[in-house]
Amino acid sequence: MDKFRINLLGNKNTRFESMVFLISFFILAISMCFNAKSYIELNNKKNAYKSELEKIEPQYKQKVSLDNFKNEVTHINNLLNIRSFLWSNFLSNLEKVTPSGISISTVTPAFVTREVRIEGTALSTNILVGFMKNLQNSSFFANIFIEEQREVELKEVNQKLIGFSLTFKYNEKK
Repeated sequence: MDKFRINLLGNKNTRFESMVFLISFFILAISMCFNAKSYIELNNKKNAYKSELEKIEPQYKQKVSLDNFKNEVTHINNLLNIRSFLWSNFLSNLEKVTPSGISISTVTPAFVTREVRIEGTALSTNILVGFMKNLQNSSFFANIFIEEQREVELKEVNQKLIGFSLTFKYNEKK
């Protein structure tokens, strides 16, 4: 039997084609070396940044969590202060020291500091002074300070009243 051979490449390879192939291969090898060098440099930078971040990250996480914790504690304490302010006791104690002739229109508590601001009117300056003395003599109220005193005229009944704003500390535990 005869062997049958097929040469698909043929014998037309010339020296010029071999040189082009060799030059192309050489250019490809050089570009691969540059790409590998760039990859290594970028990878080294990435690793340096990563290790730097790993050093900083625990401090940042601890600071953030500590700040969050402080904020949550402050918020909870404020809620406890609001809940511990017993309006019925406060109003009862305030009513005991309020003489007739005083009308209180606004009560504004600062729950955290236990400072209260009240606004109202008095029939006369003497009644307002008596009210302030009653507050001072009470064990529930301290640091009484008059912020504002003004004359208010009721035109309907042609009467002059004394408008006032007071601040004081409230201590319900006495």
